[in-house]
Formats: sequence, structure tokens, C-alpha cells
Amino acid sequence: SAMWMYDLTGGWRIGKFHRRLKADKAFSHLPTMQRERLGSAYVYYDAMADDARICVSLARTAISHGAVISNYISVDKILHDDNGITRGVQVTTSDAQTFDVQARIVINAAGVWSDEVLTTDLGFDPDSIRPAKGVHLTVPWKKVRNDIAVVIPVPGDKRSLFLVPWISNFDGTYQYTYIGTTDTDYQGSIDDPQCTSTDIDYVLKALNAAVTTDITRDDITAVWSGLRIFRDDIKLPQQNLE
Repeated sequence: SAMWMYDLTGGWRIGKFHRRLKADKAFSHLPTMQRERLGSAYVYYDAMADDARICVSLARTAISHGAVISNYISVDKILHDDNGITRGVQVTTSDAQTFDVQARIVINAAGVWSDEVLTTDLGFDPDSIRPAKGVHLTVPWKKVRNDIAVVIPVPGDKRSLFLVPWISNFDGTYQYTYIGTTDTDYQGSIDDPQCTSTDIDYVLKALNAAVTTDITRDDITAVWSGLRIFRDDIKLPQQNLE
């Protein structure tokens, strides 16, 4: 049913629908996997996007429609009139200039910093969000050799990781494969989420259970981590965070 949902939300637009692959064909897409454990596989279609480019494009589109876009400005507080109606925000620039921005609607789209914005309005921390951390590792593509993105199971964890080939050489090979993502509760600084040794071990263990090449910490070329948020009143088992 999950793959039918992918078809409905995207595949049908490009005329691509999930299909079953025989073992030999599946193996050709990831020739480092354990062939004797492979019965068959499925191919489905998803999307890849440059998130930074999307943000810039969205801002440029807004400007073309008359919006004023400002970077590196922090919100000090949300402004209200005498009747308590929101009328804008007070902000401070990176060079310490403070001024008011008048607005009929204020949208708090600050992600993991949403509670910090709310605190400026409420006067206390509402503690309404639950950050979850996701990490990725990058290794040389030749250690994995997948020519499409592949989903692998995490043994004993009811979770999956993605293996995504990255930076094409335009000859069927790639420069890197990145592996992720995890999804774990996070309690540290939201300004600097770190990829821990435990995170690295978790990803490498899952990866090495799926492929026959021995991939170690010495093979890792990069790591990165990020945060996303859930409502704090939603209590989910760890494997179901995503």
C-alpha cells in the first residue's frame, strides 16, 4: 500500500508506477549486496530536490510578487495592538539595528526554533515541540556501487535507511553514496546538532549487514545531521518517529 501511495502522489504524473524486479535485475542495481539472500525487489519512484535552491527560488518568486525579503534578521517580539490583535514583529538586524515590521498576519515558520519565537510572545517557553535528529554518512561510491537509490532494512529495528548515489560521473558511476537517515529524539543544542559516535556505529552496522564490502569509519568522507520537529504531545515508539 505504501508504494501505491508513492504512485498516487507522484509516479502517475510522470507515467511511472512501482513494479517488481527479479533477483538478477535487482542485484544489478546494487551488486555489493548478498546475492544469496535476495529473492526479489520492487522499484518505485520518488523525487529528489535541492532544498537550498527551493528556498532561494521561493524567496525570488515572492520578491517578484512584491514581497520584501530580509536575511539575518532576528525576531525580538511579536507586536499587538491594544485589543491584543497581532500587528507585526519587532526585529533586530545583524548590525544591531532594531525596528518594527507591520503586518496583519505573522507566520511562525521557524522550525526547531518555533518555541523560541513563541516565547517572545508568551513570556514563557511553551515546550510544545519535540526535536528529532537525523544523520547521514557519505562514503566513496565504489564501496557500495548502487546506480539508483536503495532502501535497506535496519536489522532488529523495524526501520530502513536509504543509500543514495551522489554526484554522477555521467558514465553510470558516481563519486559518493550517502547513507541515512536516522530518526532519534534529541535533547541537545538545536543550534548545533552533532553526529555522534553512536549514530555512526548505527548506520555502519545497518550498511554492512546489507552489503558484502567491509565499510569502516576510515571510509567515511563526510557526516552531517539535522533536526526536524514533532508536536511534543505525540508519543511514538522510537522506530516509528518518522
